[in-house]
Amino acid sequence: MNDTGYGKKECTVLKAAVYNLAAPGSVLFSYDSLWISEFWAGMLISAALRGVKVYTIAPTPDHAPSSAKATLVLMRETQDQLFRAREYFETDIGAAGGSLRTGFYALEPGVSDPRGRIEAFLDGIERNQFVLKEFPIHDVMVEALRGLKDRTVVSSGDTMCEMPPQIQCDHKPFLHLKAQYYTTKEVFEALSMNEWATVAQEYHHIRDRQIRGCPTPSICPDILRLLPLGHHPDCRAVNGQLDSAADVSTNPWIQSWLIGSQNQDRRGMLLDGEVMAAISGFNGLISLPDFLFLLFTATWPETHDEFARSFPEVEEWGILKRVFRFIRDQI
Repeated sequence: MNDTGYGKKECTVLKAAVYNLAAPGSVLFSYDSLWISEFWAGMLISAALRGVKVYTIAPTPDHAPSSAKATLVLMRETQDQLFRAREYFETDIGAAGGSLRTGFYALEPGVSDPRGRIEAFLDGIERNQFVLKEFPIHDVMVEALRGLKDRTVVSSGDTMCEMPPQIQCDHKPFLHLKAQYYTTKEVFEALSMNEWATVAQEYHHIRDRQIRGCPTPSICPDILRLLPLGHHPDCRAVNGQLDSAADVSTNPWIQSWLIGSQNQDRRGMLLDGEVMAAISGFNGLISLPDFLFLLFTATWPETHDEFARSFPEVEEWGILKRVFRFIRDQI
């Protein structure tokens, strides 16, 4: 918890520790809806310079839950700093074996359109080949997703479904997420397993039933039982339950998933009360499908023109932009 005012800031310390202790060769995802702190941006740039592969995602203006002019001006400046840092430190980051990528969330299909989201994911695999090179997904999983896109999942329990009330929204899907995922590269070797296809099918089946109001279990680590990872020192099958049982001092498979209310902003870092949950060990893999979905469906600009098209310059008087920077701590 982060206490308000001058109280303890445990969320801030935990996130700073993950960023600063990230080891060379590891991977760090940071997805957030409110990027207005150059402090957190600087930590991520430093991680990339140490050899960490850093991927950040922010919403575009149409997909931002906080879309006031002041917020958008500062958010664009922070993303621009990250984007330019990749260019400025390109040689040093490459020599260390790291990377620094700035992505944008501009997804059209909402959470109530699972087929559209699968199509967006498959399209992202084709568009973002550099992501596929870093995180190779087994062909069997890709074919399984193509099959899910073209059919409706039906089971004997679907007769119990009751269509939930339709919610009318006058805006595009928002990225209202404050999450970090840190892992060593060994975790992503698991993506080459064809058993991920079965996990993806069950994951999609549960989401599909939830959308249609069917009684269904939640997304939980139990679906990971389909992965044949029992031989790995960090995960043992005990009576059907997956148990994290390794000593991290000898085990190269390390991961930490942070999720909560703290944005990438100064106010959440220093002033506000915040809450964060930290999940480590094998069960944290349950978050990987969502992190990878956003990773592949994001837009990753390579040039300044592409960056400007993804997040256009916010039109506002120059004096007001200076005021926004002056009150950054309060936004």
